[in-house]
Parts: sequence; structure tokens; C-alpha cells
Amino acid sequence: SMSDSQPVNSVLVYVGLDRIGDSLLKLPFVRGLRDAYPSAHITWLAGKDTSVYAGIMAPVVAGLLDDHRHIALDFNRGFIARPGPNGIDATAIHKPLWTAGLALMLRPGVNVTVMNFAHHAMGRKMPTVSFPTDNMMLRGHNDYNDSRQGDGVKPVQLTPLDAEGEQLFRDTYDIDADHVRRVFAQS
Repeated sequence: SMSDSQPVNSVLVYVGLDRIGDSLLKLPFVRGLRDAYPSAHITWLAGKDTSVYAGIMAPVVAGLLDDHRHIALDFNRGFIARPGPNGIDATAIHKPLWTAGLALMLRPGVNVTVMNFAHHAMGRKMPTVSFPTDNMMLRGHNDYNDSRQGDGVKPVQLTPLDAEGEQLFRDTYDIDADHVRRVFAQS
């Protein structure tokens, strides 16, 4: 449950498909959400096509939903990994708003890119949907061209994947450690 001491500043509602009939059924929910969080920014995001709340139903929800030009998607669980002759060395990570796992949805015609925003500040600049439960992100690690190699940066400790970890990489990322070993053996 939400703590009374921490106000809700932003609410994002994701719906897969949003048509007129759906919007009429969801209208009491939208009104209740606004009543529950009168000062929060409430964003309605349709996964497929444009929500009718942004079109024909816009006058009905005026004042209930906020209009946002940008929405950040934060895939914040995954691995840092390095391929090598012995397969894959890796470590699991959970890093909210880390660049390797961020996506940005921009309204058409908006003249900015993800490069216009500091990754650690996105959650303060726009509604952000976080996906903390599934491994979605994979960041390569090497000793030559990596920002984490500079002075004062805590080194990343990678360990070889065991059989279970190798299966996870096959299932999640379609990366086969046996194939990695074969490639390195040929070079």
C-alpha cells in the first residue's frame, strides 16, 4: 500500500487496446483515479494505436488525464556480460534508469531524442514505466571501450555462467555459450 507520507506525483495507466466501448467502461476508473490523486500527473498509454481519450473522447476526459510528450520505459533488470574463450562471464544487475535498459517514447513531431535527457533524471522529467521483474537488459563489458573503466569507477566483478546461467542466457537473450566458445576457438 502507498504510504500517506509520500504523495503520488505521477500515475501511468497502460492499456493494450483502447476503443470507444472500452473507454466508456473505463471512464469511472479514470474519474476515481483523478479523485484519489488530484494533484498527480496522470498519463493514459494505449499499447496499440492511439487511445480514443486522445481523440474523439478527449472532451470527456478533459481535466482528468494529463497530456505528455515523452514517456520513459525503464527495463532495469538484466546482466553485464563479457564473451570469451571459456563462454560467458556475467553478473546480474538491477539498476533503475540505467542507460543500457532505457527506451523513450516520443510523440510524433517532437524534435528531441533520448540524447536530450540525462538518464538518471528521466523519472523526474516524464512519466516512467519500470519493468523490475524480468531480465530484459544485457550490457557488454570489455577492457577497451567502456565508461566503467575510468579512475574511481568501481570495477564490475564478472563470473563464469554455470549451466543454469547458460540456459537462462539461451532462453532470455538467445545467446548460446557453446557457440561463443566455438567462435573464440576459431580466432
